[in-house]
Amino acid sequence: MLRIAVSKILTALAILPAIFLWDLLGSSPTIAQDLLDIIEQEEKSVVRIEVAGNEGESLGSGFIIDDAGTMITNCHVLAGVTSATVHFPNGTRGIVRGTLLIDPNRDNAVTKISVSSAPAISLNTGLPRKGETVTALGSPVGLPFTATNGIVSAIRPAAGMARDLGRGNIKATWVQVDAAISPGNSGGPLINRNGEVVAMCTLASQGVAQNLNFGISAEDIQDSIGKVSNASLQSLQDGIAKVRMDSSSGDGGPGSGGGPGLGG
Repeated sequence: MLRIAVSKILTALAILPAIFLWDLLGSSPTIAQDLLDIIEQEEKSVVRIEVAGNEGESLGSGFIIDDAGTMITNCHVLAGVTSATVHFPNGTRGIVRGTLLIDPNRDNAVTKISVSSAPAISLNTGLPRKGETVTALGSPVGLPFTATNGIVSAIRPAAGMARDLGRGNIKATWVQVDAAISPGNSGGPLINRNGEVVAMCTLASQGVAQNLNFGISAEDIQDSIGKVSNASLQSLQDGIAKVRMDSSSGDGGPGSGGGPGLGG
């Protein structure tokens, strides 16, 4: 009888980690598989952006929102840039032809690229809930097509972010997450379990801050997209190459004192 009881206890202990993982992922191993499939599908719409301009070369991320080659990225990824190349996971390459909208105060740029055959990623309507699982897609520190997982930690209105970070010109609603975001992630999507963009990776932890990262909400991205229906395409040289993201003015520049700074 003792041996049977010990055997039952050991069996129970062995399955506890699996039960915990299932609960974490949504009470079913199917959720885990669904997440794998979602990442595989949605990263087809994500690009690594290599840029060159007035201050040398850099990189960032972006994502495609329609079948006409419209790409969303951070304004700071393209600020001061005179040329930009995009790379897709399947090896397809293209160039950023120009911008339809530049919004430094929300660190948002709506652009056109030369590739129109890429699949589009959907934007979520409304704001995500605190605790909702999210995945960041992008190219942190140049490592292309990386996925990191976390949860929504908080929703930060523009006024609160401007006050707390000392950036007076911040206008966007920010989604705070604990998913890892690094330089190079900027402009990449934060997606939910449905594969919808809930925010765009923008600010990352610096110094003593840990797991304290932020994305511009999909609501703000949708608002920007709604303003470009009749916009003319402006070349990089004539437009965003002249933009400067000044930290002293609050236009999305790097943070100080160990707080969040631009993701890259």
